[in-house]
Amino acid sequence: MNIETVLADFAALPPKAQEEAADFIAFLRARHGASAPAGPEATADAAAFCGLWRDREDMADATAWVEAQRRQDWNR
Repeated sequence: MNIETVLADFAALPPKAQEEAADFIAFLRARHGASAPAGPEATADAAAFCGLWRDREDMADATAWVEAQRRQDWNR
């Protein structure tokens, strides 16, 4: 699976599912640790992925957003 396929699959999800996917990615990064990008192409791919939220004010502080999502999910 390449980054283009992942991005296309992510973009095809409804907004709520995109939020859940982003939360799961944050969980996996916390669980497995963030690894350094493999090279310049990995950095460019990551920048394109993160650019999905560039205009979202609620994503300005990603840590706070993830914490709020977890609180909301845990209180269900």
